Amino acid sequence: MAAYIFASIALLVSVGAGIFLFFYIQKRTSHDFIIEKVRTEVNMLINEVDRITDRDSELIKERINNLKQLLADIDKRILLYHNEVRGIQETEQTISKVKEAKQQAMESAYRELGKKNFIKQKSTEEDLFSSNGLNDDDTGTETIQQPTLAAPVSDVPDQAARLAALGLSKQEIAKRLGITQSAVDFAIAVSRGG
Repeated sequence: MAAYIFASIALLVSVGAGIFLFFYIQKRTSHDFIIEKVRTEVNMLINEVDRITDRDSELIKERINNLKQLLADIDKRILLYHNEVRGIQETEQTISKVKEAKQQAMESAYRELGKKNFIKQKSTEEDLFSSNGLNDDDTGTETIQQPTLAAPVSDVPDQAARLAALGLSKQEIAKRLGITQSAVDFAIAVSRGG
């Protein structure tokens, strides 16, 4: 009889396990369970996508800010470069104006010196030639043609260069042409193209 009781208990346990297994399988395969499981997984995926999207959008915002800052720096550098180029152009224009003014001043100074010295030189040119021993005489010294300042101002450098080539000192050339010794240096440099 104990075997009968043991078999009954085993049968009851088997039936209970079968019923439990039936309900468990039915619950796991029911539409509601599957839908809930899929919904949970989809929510997890959505949360993960949102997290990744938020991170990516933060990275994109950071890169946009970096690009804006870089563009602002480039704009500042372009503006500085533009101002530098404009300054260089203005400097070049000023230098060319100063050179033109200097050239005009030198020409007018030569003209003024030429007019004043032409009158002065007319009266003293024979005395200067005779005192320097540059006139013709019977001893065979060569004749030096006296430059006149009645010629255009552009001849002053040539005259100074000719007198320098004949061996006259800067002081003598300055007296002869009625200009300063520094003007003689300048006139010789101009005649030599330097």
